[in-house]
Amino acid sequence: MLVNGGSPDTEQFEQAIQGYDQRLIYLAQKNQGPSAARNTGIRAAHAKYVACLDSNDVFLPEHLARLLSHLETNGLDLAYCDVHIKKQGVLGGQKVERQAQNPPVTFE
Repeated sequence: MLVNGGSPDTEQFEQAIQGYDQRLIYLAQKNQGPSAARNTGIRAAHAKYVACLDSNDVFLPEHLARLLSHLETNGLDLAYCDVHIKKQGVLGGQKVERQAQNPPVTFE
């Protein structure tokens, strides 16, 4: 499922997704911020798990498989992970190490 939350690149985005099969569900709405777009997608989802990915983000190749395995193996309903920050093509570290989390992030 793709939720377009009022992107200024809507025309190019819609052209890019043409040709995908009917399993792709595309929802468009006016810009109400990222939380509204995520909530729209979550409400429309009919799956056991939901993963959010913003237009300026990239999942590493094995990210979803590893996350799903972690959820299933540990009987979890929710998980989140750290992110690698990349600016102008240069890795700048990870968010949790640059921005302290309160309370501190633990496996539990």
